[in-house]
Amino acid sequence: MELKIPREIEQTPKAMQHILGMISNLANSPGSFKAEFVEGEVSKWYSLEIISMAGQIRYFIRMEKKVRPLVEAAIFSYYPSVEVVEAEDYMLNLPSDGIDMEERNWDMWGQEIILKKPGIYPIKTYLSFDMDSEAKGFDPMSIFLELLSKLSGEEFLGIQILISPMSSKWADNFKEELDKIRGGKKGPDGEKKEKTSAETEIQKAVERNLGLPAFETIIRAIYMAPKPVFSDGFASKAVMSAFNQYGSYESNSFSGSKRISPRAKGWWYLPGPLSFVKERTLHRKGHLILRYRGREVLTRSPFGLFMSSSLFYRNKGSESSVLTSEGIATLFHPPTHRVLTAPHIKRVDSKKGGPPAGLAIFGTEDDISNFMRN
Repeated sequence: MELKIPREIEQTPKAMQHILGMISNLANSPGSFKAEFVEGEVSKWYSLEIISMAGQIRYFIRMEKKVRPLVEAAIFSYYPSVEVVEAEDYMLNLPSDGIDMEERNWDMWGQEIILKKPGIYPIKTYLSFDMDSEAKGFDPMSIFLELLSKLSGEEFLGIQILISPMSSKWADNFKEELDKIRGGKKGPDGEKKEKTSAETEIQKAVERNLGLPAFETIIRAIYMAPKPVFSDGFASKAVMSAFNQYGSYESNSFSGSKRISPRAKGWWYLPGPLSFVKERTLHRKGHLILRYRGREVLTRSPFGLFMSSSLFYRNKGSESSVLTSEGIATLFHPPTHRVLTAPHIKRVDSKKGGPPAGLAIFGTEDDISNFMRN
């Protein structure tokens, strides 16, 4: 589903946080062996995507058809001027795998992005950018929009945020880390040391984060372009720089996952040609394209990872992070009026509306009957 953005949005990311809160209420998980392995029930995943094709920026939400009416209702409730329309998958117009990419003479860069610390530590959210009111503050989305608007020609850059609602007891997964935060540090004699002001603030931030709905999250970024215009450094440095604005030393921050990289390295114990760097790099790129294209979620089965590996690439699976509704709303929300001055976003030219109640209808009874029949 594509979100068509109006010319001005007054709502802060708080509105998107409410929508994510509604999605968290749709959480499901297999409740029994039969449900999981016989009936095939799996946890629902949603994909929030921001893309730029030749500098034109578009927003998408991908979901199961049966939950579409509920998600649409939530969007219209908080963003009444946003249009939601069914759209063709934009990936159909791009290389489908590594071989197709080579045949088209294209190249790509991609990365999966994870949190450096456990998910109970929050990232810098829109509240940290003074976006809790409509009259002030800085929208961090402007950094992404500026980056996405720089593309031209056939260049493509996409950011994909896969989310799956977690249970209300999600904090139990971090009980050990939480005990450390609440207990504080101990001195050489074994006694508790008095907490510093910074440690106290971290605990407050963590405690507040625990009260929010949480999602298991996979973040991917991918850049593709014909080789004559391809710029590896632009994508890799600019994308990670945009994500760095949400990090801080005291709380949490983002980094690239070490499990996957589009560049293979040579093996020190083998001569260059025997390291098959070119072949391994091509397979890595192909797997990144397939993961993004298929909105691939976590593969926890060792057999599944083995079957999706190849001679030149060992699939170690994706890494997920835990982000709350407030953090995800900061990463993905329709840009506010403070950054919507850019001409690159695909927008709604005018607001749709029905006829007013009591509108006079002119014509004979036959005219009205013919109109209703047609």
